[in-house]
Amino acid sequence: MKLYAVVTENGGMNYAGGSLNQRNSYLASLKPGTLLEVEIKPHRPKKTARQCRAYFGVLIRRVKEYLDDNGQTVTLMGLDVPWTAELIKEWFYAACDPRDDDGEKLTISKMDTVQMVRFFDECRDAVARTWGLPVPDPDPNYR
Repeated sequence: MKLYAVVTENGGMNYAGGSLNQRNSYLASLKPGTLLEVEIKPHRPKKTARQCRAYFGVLIRRVKEYLDDNGQTVTLMGLDVPWTAELIKEWFYAACDPRDDDGEKLTISKMDTVQMVRFFDECRDAVARTWGLPVPDPDPNYR
C-alpha cells in the first residue's frame, strides 16, 4: 500500500484524499501482531517529458550523429557494427551505472526528476571524457 501525506508544522502528517481511511481499513484487515514494513520518504515526481526529450532527442541523437560522422563503430561478438541509439543507451548504463538511494540499479523508466538530472549530467560528462564531445544543456528547464 502506498499513501501520500503532507508533513505538518508540528511534524505530523495530513493524509491526501482518502488515504487515512484507506490506511485504517487496510490495518483493520490484518491480524494483530502482523509485522509491517513502513518507509517514509519525500515524494519526487517521475521524470518529465522534457527530460526524456533532452536525453533521447538531444544527448543520444548528438552522440549518434558524432559517432556516425566520425566512422566510429563498436565491436560486438567480433564484428564492428555502427552505433545505434539502443547501444548508446546501454553504453550510458554501463559507463554511468545509475542507482537509487538504496544502491539498486535504475533504468530511465524508473527514474524521478532528480535521478534523471543526475544521470543526464553523468552521461554528458562521460561523452566529454570518452569522445571529447561537448553536450550543452538542451533547455535550462529540462531539470
